[in-house]
Amino acid sequence: MKCESTNNQYQLAAHFLIHKMKNIFLVILFVHIVLAQSPSDSRISAIPSYVVGDAFNSSDLHTAFNRIDKYCDFIYDEYKVTHLTSSDATISTTERWGEGSWGRGRFSNYVDRFAIANRLDLARYDLLWSEHPSGTNTYWGTHPYIYFTACIIQAYVHRYTFETDFLKRSSYQNKIVSGLRYLMDEQLSDGGYYQWHQRETQESPNLNDLTTKNLETAYDAGEAVRAMVEGYNFLKDIQGFNNPTFLLRVVASIRKTADFLSLHDDTSFPTNYRAFALLGLTSAFEITGDKKYLTRAITKYIDEIQNFQDDNGAWFSPGNPANYHDAAPWYAGIILRSLAELYSVIPSTYDRSLSSTIKSQIYKTINHFLIPGMTSNGGARLDVEGRFWAYKMQASADTMGRDYSYGVVPSNLIHGLCSVLKHDILTTPEDKYIARTFLTNCVGVQVYDTNKDPILEQNEEVNILSFALYEDTNP
Repeated sequence: MKCESTNNQYQLAAHFLIHKMKNIFLVILFVHIVLAQSPSDSRISAIPSYVVGDAFNSSDLHTAFNRIDKYCDFIYDEYKVTHLTSSDATISTTERWGEGSWGRGRFSNYVDRFAIANRLDLARYDLLWSEHPSGTNTYWGTHPYIYFTACIIQAYVHRYTFETDFLKRSSYQNKIVSGLRYLMDEQLSDGGYYQWHQRETQESPNLNDLTTKNLETAYDAGEAVRAMVEGYNFLKDIQGFNNPTFLLRVVASIRKTADFLSLHDDTSFPTNYRAFALLGLTSAFEITGDKKYLTRAITKYIDEIQNFQDDNGAWFSPGNPANYHDAAPWYAGIILRSLAELYSVIPSTYDRSLSSTIKSQIYKTINHFLIPGMTSNGGARLDVEGRFWAYKMQASADTMGRDYSYGVVPSNLIHGLCSVLKHDILTTPEDKYIARTFLTNCVGVQVYDTNKDPILEQNEEVNILSFALYEDTNP
């Protein structure tokens, strides 16, 4: 009887142990799944095995750059749009926007690109004419974008070194100077810039600075500072450029816009707008050495950016519920670039925990696009063709499918990865290799799309900077 009781106790103990082990196994499995779907903040996840992207070589890259460069020549110093109807636009034959400007805002995006093929796409034109999807009686503007001008200036700065054609090099230098002059002329009295997204009425394009529809934002001002800094660094070292008065004006304009960014309240704007303020302030510190810009950049990061990233690496803007607009690759790339540029200028004498936190968020941002579980179907956001799926928390992500936020391979993500690699932020050779593979994959898709498409995609003025930065990061 005692033996039978002992056997029962053994069986109960064994059953209990098996039950416990099963629970432990489930916990371990759960933890493994969670960790697999949570980006590391100290290492880069592997590229999904199914991603092959599009192969390209330096010749393909140059072809893509030159194709967009030709388009930029086509939209350089455009004639002004003086009137719009539902089916046509009246273009001035005498008034231009001025040297150093490219395009006519969304008009160029929707109309001018198709003029290359000598046809007007009425469906695209209707996007310009129709009311903005926000439903606020606003209509896309026809004024050149400061942001586009700033990107093209930087593209020519980075491309100059690799261009062997003397005439092209001379053209790039002239356009850098003209572009900087345009940025300085467009600067408002407080140092800011109008974003120029909207025109005043449906029939009357925005032709002057008397505007109620357009805001001064960090989006354009931050990129303008970056362009002025890179333009200044380029011109002061270029042989044959001897205009110290012009260079002094550039520095003064950098300070003026940086002061605007220091005071401007960005808290009502998406996180990526605040990241542009970070980029501008960091760039101003880089060129002036004035610590007030670095101090303001750090406080903006801590107060307005740091706390708006999920543990899985997705960026969002405050709201109830949170707005995951910033999780789109285009906007996450803006934030990634700004973090990399801030990280690169923080002195070693500063609190090391600050740099560690920024570096952690850089890792999480990159990993967010590589790990599984980030889409509505449970997969990774980087897809089999090297493009991107929408984040599962983005509005209508279950029906959105691919994330077509300003291009299938958003240029700003390329810009961000280039900054991370340029400043050698990643820790191990493996991390750097995976990040570079990710970058090359993105650039390859963009090169392929640019070279095959009979009509250029939107925002080529930003894409041209992608190719120039990549070439400069991978000489």
